[in-house]
Amino acid sequence: MTSFPFELVRTGSTNQFVLRKQVFSWSGDVGGLGTFEMKYPQEPTDVVQSRVVASATRNGTHIAAYSAAQHNGRPTLTDVEFTFAGDPAKLSRRSGGLTRKARTLHITVAGREYLYAQTGGKRKHTLTRDRASVQMTRSTWKNPRTIRGVANGTVDATDIGIALLLEGVYTRDLSWPGAFLYSIGRFMNGI
Repeated sequence: MTSFPFELVRTGSTNQFVLRKQVFSWSGDVGGLGTFEMKYPQEPTDVVQSRVVASATRNGTHIAAYSAAQHNGRPTLTDVEFTFAGDPAKLSRRSGGLTRKARTLHITVAGREYLYAQTGGKRKHTLTRDRASVQMTRSTWKNPRTIRGVANGTVDATDIGIALLLEGVYTRDLSWPGAFLYSIGRFMNGI
């Protein structure tokens, strides 16, 4: 069992015209597993575009992509297409869960079962699987300067890549207030 901290620093954001969304990226070395980078959206997108893609790379090689409906330029937990190393992932969750456990995101990818949950405030998330966890903390909620992580257990590059990629996803509805607001929106859209 090992434990090590790591940090990714915002490496850039593009400046686009008024009707274009910026591209944000974070990069850093992760405990001997290589240099990781996450960015969203993957390319500058139109504000009115309905889907956006977040992506993750390791040592310059594309390892994961997450495409979904967008909220303020970030992919959401709605209408998801998620691949890791070319393998499709399966995601499930209870959108209106009253407890944190009920709102946890369940992920199956690369033959592994993961749980991803908000773990204290909207800036902290934890990805767990059997004998491994990656705790992520953003310096600020929106477009943080740094994203810090702590890897515990038998963590490998797959775990880091997934945890980092999910930091580029709008996951506010994993919290109770976010789930409540999301439910109101679904109710209003159903009227």
